[in-house]
Amino acid sequence: MNSPTLKPCPFCGAPGQMLGSADKGWHVWCTGDEEACSPSPMTHIAWSPAAAAEYWNKRVAATVDWRPIADAPQDGTRLMLWDSVSKRPVFGSWRGDNPAITHYAAEPAGPEVAHG
Repeated sequence: MNSPTLKPCPFCGAPGQMLGSADKGWHVWCTGDEEACSPSPMTHIAWSPAAAAEYWNKRVAATVDWRPIADAPQDGTRLMLWDSVSKRPVFGSWRGDNPAITHYAAEPAGPEVAHG
């Protein structure tokens, strides 16, 4: 069986590695910097290597419009907040009380789910 072709990770550029088995399912894991590969360094479980590769190859890096935290609304709006200590986004409303939060962006929309 030929291994499916995997595109480089759109977040860090590292190659992906196919992991799994026929009885437990397959996924592709990024071999690069896990922190750069937010929201997840891997695809969800698929029942074939081809399906896992298809999910992996569809990932795209989103362009985030980060803005200074001083401009963030404090009205309870849910936001994506940049935590400069953990170096990753967190989600919630901004209350102006955490010096580790340096930037904010609009909370991204979730994926569309097909109902069948």
